[in-house]
Amino acid sequence: MVVRAPLGIAAYNVMRNLKLVIAYEGTSYVGWQRQAIGSSIQGCLEAALGEIDGSAVAAVGAGRTDAGVHALGQVASVRLRRHIANEALVRAVNSRLPADIRLLRAEVTSETFHARFDATAKVYRYRLIHGEVLSPFTRRYAWSHRATLDVDRMNAAGQALVGRHDFASFQAAGGTTHTTVRRLFGLSVSRES
Repeated sequence: MVVRAPLGIAAYNVMRNLKLVIAYEGTSYVGWQRQAIGSSIQGCLEAALGEIDGSAVAAVGAGRTDAGVHALGQVASVRLRRHIANEALVRAVNSRLPADIRLLRAEVTSETFHARFDATAKVYRYRLIHGEVLSPFTRRYAWSHRATLDVDRMNAAGQALVGRHDFASFQAAGGTTHTTVRRLFGLSVSRES
């Protein structure tokens, strides 16, 4: 028996595993992960999904971003009881999220998909802006540096990080990561035109 619900949602007993792709401007948040104090991306997403699903929803991110960090395509996995078309789910979630968080895509995936454990790579982009005055339109998205930057030397020095290395010295005190060894596939420093 199918029970009709708002937004074209049909309730079933079978939980679906979904892969979500989220973008956010992280200035106003304590980071991806729920914290005791402050608003998090994970918390906002779970609240929106919980309203739609009618029960508590746990979102697992492929990684965690720190306070103030932005994401263009953070991947998360969630299990939902209610069945709703992917496009309708995106619209419904976005209507409940703050304007600085957007669900870009949702897709049903295999029962075994886990955003954190199935992540194979991540891409990070850091922007440094050289100049005396930082535009108010870029201040949230770049670090201002007044001294002249030698892009060629920065690029050459960065190549020492490419490959497999133990990044234990960058881990927070008391961290419980299984391994601190990571492989950096590439690093490039370039000048924007």
